[in-house]
Amino acid sequence: MTPDTTDETEIETTDASLTIRRTFDAPRERVWRAFTDPDELSQWWGPANWTLSVSEMDFREGGVWHFCMQGPDSEESWGKVVYEELVEPERIVATDLFADEEGDRVADTPKLSFTFEFADRDGATELTLTHEGFPTAEMIEGAEIGWTGSFDELETHLEGLMTDSETVGGDAFDPSEYDVTITRTFEAPREAVWDAWTDPEQVAEWWGPTDFTVPRCEMDVRPGGAFRIDMEAPDGTVYPSDGRFEAVDEPERLVLVDGAVEDDDGNYQFEVRQTVTFVDLNGTTELTLEAAVLEATPEVAKYLEGMEEGWNQSFEKLDDFVALSGGDL
Repeated sequence: MTPDTTDETEIETTDASLTIRRTFDAPRERVWRAFTDPDELSQWWGPANWTLSVSEMDFREGGVWHFCMQGPDSEESWGKVVYEELVEPERIVATDLFADEEGDRVADTPKLSFTFEFADRDGATELTLTHEGFPTAEMIEGAEIGWTGSFDELETHLEGLMTDSETVGGDAFDPSEYDVTITRTFEAPREAVWDAWTDPEQVAEWWGPTDFTVPRCEMDVRPGGAFRIDMEAPDGTVYPSDGRFEAVDEPERLVLVDGAVEDDDGNYQFEVRQTVTFVDLNGTTELTLEAAVLEATPEVAKYLEGMEEGWNQSFEKLDDFVALSGGDL
């Protein structure tokens, strides 16, 4: 085994494997998202001066990520990742293949595997990559150069997202302080409550605080599918939100990520991941919502402070809706 330690990165190699350990000054949830959101991956994945020109991801166990890296001279390198094990936000285990434009494995190329492990280190994240199955030392050397460059790009990406220097009322602004967990039991079968969350017509009947309406609700309910929900306040103000489904495990679990509250340039000022679990309790449904704030600017603190009450009011409307209709329109 050959160890190599720099100020930022610890590297070990064997005859067939490469291990890189590096600490990033960002919370583990933030680093995890940089690996699991295709939009973020496109901003840092690949060696220096390479970009992702194609990125099609189905992030689930058994799902596939098919991508193309493009070099500075327009050269292309296609790859395919098959996700074997996902433990959020701790571990990603996957098969790594050389692929063509159609997603087929290139003949006579090695079948590699990699494991990413994310460890919390007092608010920072220690990332350990183990990449295995290399047939030659030359391939290990190339992978080391590529991964080191990628992690440099990742560090730059994360630094651009962090807002530690911004404050609210003189205190450091920490979006995670606004995370919310709510558990509630609904007097309706689990399938009915699931439908109320995944059928756009039904969602429009209950989504949003008291006296808010939903003039627009569009949903593509599948991993990676997009949704758009516009809420209209009693004064006529419309609050749009856009997002995507990260996981759809019918009828047990939904994971949604959405952005809301536009600034003057039309950019969303905060982003939240909602993990919703549905438990059957002999004909009733115990629902647990975990809302984790991924990104936010200090200017939207007032909206985040009202997030828990907003969800409670939405759940009052959902309770009435499923009780009256059973979730069926």
